[in-house]
Amino acid sequence: MVWTIMDAFGIIPATFQRDPYGPKIHALTNALTLDSSVHEAFDSLRIYLDPISEVPNGYRLGAFPERILTLLGLPSRVVFKSSDPLLPLPNPRYLELHAAAAKVAHLSGTADYIEKTLRDLETVRVLSENGSSAELLKSVLQISAY
Repeated sequence: MVWTIMDAFGIIPATFQRDPYGPKIHALTNALTLDSSVHEAFDSLRIYLDPISEVPNGYRLGAFPERILTLLGLPSRVVFKSSDPLLPLPNPRYLELHAAAAKVAHLSGTADYIEKTLRDLETVRVLSENGSSAELLKSVLQISAY
């Protein structure tokens, strides 16, 4: 959903868009290991990480709505560390992009629109003959185009 939001607003520079794809998609710098409920919230842009300038590799967790952090039992801050200096930490640029997408999506209402469209898609198994599902098809095609 991050790329969909950013591309819709024309915010992704071409070099940044290609960066985590291709051979780098499975790189450790593009990976986080998360509990399934935390992953779902992160992937749907409900939670995000803001860098803490005075703490190296430290991030403040943000959420829409904020109570999600409590419901998921998450701390207000995290610091990424590695027991092996040869293993890289998550790329801060990717986390910043994710945070920006989350903020834009929720403050603009785009996230609600995309979530509603995806929920509607789950309930509709066949397009109607009378054309009443045309708007849903149009929305899904627009989201998929990104």
